[in-house]
Amino acid sequence: MKNTFTRTIKGMLCLSIFCALAGQGKTQVCSDPAHVIYGLTDQGYIRPVHVSNATVDSALNPPPTGLSNPPFSNAIGYNPVNSNFYYYMVEDQTPIQFASFNSTTNVTTTLTPLPGYTDVVSACINAGGTFLYCLNGGNNLCYYSIATDSWTTLTSDFVNQNGQDVTANFQSMASGDMAMDGSGNLWMVIASSTTYALYLISAANLPSTNVASVPVFEIIPPTSSPLPGGTNFNGIAFDPTGQIYLSTQTDLYLLESDLSTIDHIGTFDLASSEQMYDLTSCNFPQVVLPVSWLNFTATLQSDGNVLLDWQYGQPLNEGTYSIQRSGDGQHWVAIGTEEAGPSVSYSFEDTHPLTGKDYYRILLQTPNIPATYTGIRLIDLANPGSFAIWPNPVKSSLFIQNTGWGPHANLQLYDASGRAVTGTMLSPGTNILSMSNLASGVYIAEIRGLNGTVYTQKVMKE
Repeated sequence: MKNTFTRTIKGMLCLSIFCALAGQGKTQVCSDPAHVIYGLTDQGYIRPVHVSNATVDSALNPPPTGLSNPPFSNAIGYNPVNSNFYYYMVEDQTPIQFASFNSTTNVTTTLTPLPGYTDVVSACINAGGTFLYCLNGGNNLCYYSIATDSWTTLTSDFVNQNGQDVTANFQSMASGDMAMDGSGNLWMVIASSTTYALYLISAANLPSTNVASVPVFEIIPPTSSPLPGGTNFNGIAFDPTGQIYLSTQTDLYLLESDLSTIDHIGTFDLASSEQMYDLTSCNFPQVVLPVSWLNFTATLQSDGNVLLDWQYGQPLNEGTYSIQRSGDGQHWVAIGTEEAGPSVSYSFEDTHPLTGKDYYRILLQTPNIPATYTGIRLIDLANPGSFAIWPNPVKSSLFIQNTGWGPHANLQLYDASGRAVTGTMLSPGTNILSMSNLASGVYIAEIRGLNGTVYTQKVMKE
């Protein structure tokens, strides 16, 4: 998807349909899905893109002719069932022109455009080839039925896993793209020239009719770090293993599984008159990135039970979370299980912890992912110390009463993504931590002693 706020429209042409070209000499579409994805340029060309070096091949489709406006094409998705590419040929006119192109028959078909809008900025199709989702310039999530050639506007409001309304993030970022994995989860990257974010809507939460809001999982929160090349991300695509490729108008990147590293692959070798405005691929992986554990906490509660909370990076259709406990950190016993499902957040309460040290970890086992563990959390009931944290919810200042842990306890405050946002060394007695400059939402206060004992508590910032 391109930056919809920086385009210019040049010239007017008469409305018609694409000219037909012979398909001679073209590489078969999706013959090499591990190494080739597809890009849509602003001039309306669908071009194979080699993920090893960002080189592009000749266009699959004929040049657009006779359009009422220059192409400024955008929002492409590939249908693996009928081998059609669906995309917008022309924007900034009413109606915008929506079409499908079949590279086997070399036929372009004009379809019903999204009514009432002059801008569609991202789109993708499900693995079953039955529907398309898109995000228009007004940040409305929309649904297109391929069988009936009809549209439904779903919502323009988005709420993250902490209950925060993040609609403003979508409204403030003019670029991005979306892709759907093989489990039916919708991945959305949104970006401006200085910030970007990665969101996921689980298959269980994807609507097909109008709803008041849609819950989204914030995998990468908006960041103020400059983007590569100082420009917008406008495309997203998967490879068969679930790695994520991102594009700007000029370059291709790879998002590493640590979610913080973006590797530059190369610059698209396009003509100076052409820019890359969107990506799609033939890949619908069951697991993406692979996203891994996002958060794991163990909290000693006032009744003596231990509450375990964890978050995995994406919903899973099948699998089991095994909760394991150890008295020495080496020999582990399963004390419970939770079935993996459409949620990304889970909890388990240990109602019979050991009387001394309790080490905890979570094991995920699923057919599609190698078995993985969380880190280890320790609760020391033999030497718990004493803490009180108030008020909760908090508006500005958080008070921490430290009794029994001595002068060397360390407090770290983490946001919902697991990023440390502030912290302090705790003195015996009452300590004060300012949260006035932090955004509203859920935080984890983690207090760690010199002996490795950890005390954690959720804190709500109003």
